[in-house]
Amino acid sequence: MRIFLIFALFLIILPVHASVITLTFSLDQGKYPITGNLDWYAVSPNGQININSYCGFESKQVTVTTSPPLNVDCTLTSLDIPGSSKPLEIFAEVRSGSGLLRTKDTYKPDVKLTTKSAEDCSKCGSGYLGVDICDREECQGLGKCIYTPRLGEFIGGDCKSCVDEGISHCEDYSKEYLDECVRNPCLDINCNIDGKNCVELESCPQIPYYEPDKWNLGVENCVKNNCYNYATDIMTYSFAVPGRASGAEFASVSCSEIIPAAEQDGLVYLGLNKPSAIEDCLHLVALVVNGYDFHWIRQDNSGFWSHKQGSSRASEVDNAKNKIVNPEKAEFGYPSFCGYFAVDKRKVVLE
Repeated sequence: MRIFLIFALFLIILPVHASVITLTFSLDQGKYPITGNLDWYAVSPNGQININSYCGFESKQVTVTTSPPLNVDCTLTSLDIPGSSKPLEIFAEVRSGSGLLRTKDTYKPDVKLTTKSAEDCSKCGSGYLGVDICDREECQGLGKCIYTPRLGEFIGGDCKSCVDEGISHCEDYSKEYLDECVRNPCLDINCNIDGKNCVELESCPQIPYYEPDKWNLGVENCVKNNCYNYATDIMTYSFAVPGRASGAEFASVSCSEIIPAAEQDGLVYLGLNKPSAIEDCLHLVALVVNGYDFHWIRQDNSGFWSHKQGSSRASEVDNAKNKIVNPEKAEFGYPSFCGYFAVDKRKVVLE
């Protein structure tokens, strides 16, 4: 069923030039209740920006039900968004593993200053968070900031404003920040690497190329992404587990448990027999288990298969050092073959 959002947005100009935005979610024909993180956003000509800090608001988990509707107040005493002389879209969003609720309207702000992200990103490594070296975690904790390491991840790096760097679309990462495309600290849409370009996942994804450097270079890329991330070609930096994003994690390591968990994440189970062909925008993956662990393998653009075991490096050979032609017969140390799945990266959500 579609979720229809009927909303009301009221603006009251206070003597101190603050605006109170009262938002009402009123839902019809949806799946209730839905629990997820609530955040406030503004969309300017330069991109989408989280404005929780301007509202005096922290992201929090809420449950939206049919009755009573959810009312959330955002009090703006300033709105430091570039291009704010033009109308902005201001909205609240509830995001969960199983869905997204959003309400929108346009609002012409009555105050204009400079961007918070441009002001705060430069504080990385200055002792602002009690450290002297700017690292990725501190940089991205300052807002819409993009981090570039100086020498690997070992001596810190530079932290710049996403707005100042002109990153308002996925394609903008392709110029100087392709390594940040999947991590995507600047935008609230899904981006991924397609060939040698960063694209929004609404475009038709290609079958992945075997590009080991994408997964093996950089400590975080290698250590924090596992076989499930690699097979789906989606980096989450969370060591993704089937079913975790949708709250349907498996109870035991078996084909019968992991198959439905992966289906809840958006993968499509195709059975034990390899299909002769799959539709455009999809790629093929396979699952094996050994009773205490699972392992995923994917078919690349070349027709061969590749994999990444846990936090180890991506590889195009199995444990016997053979090129992977048939995942059913390859040597991985996982004797139970569970079958094949189709992956549409636009529809898969991992955690």
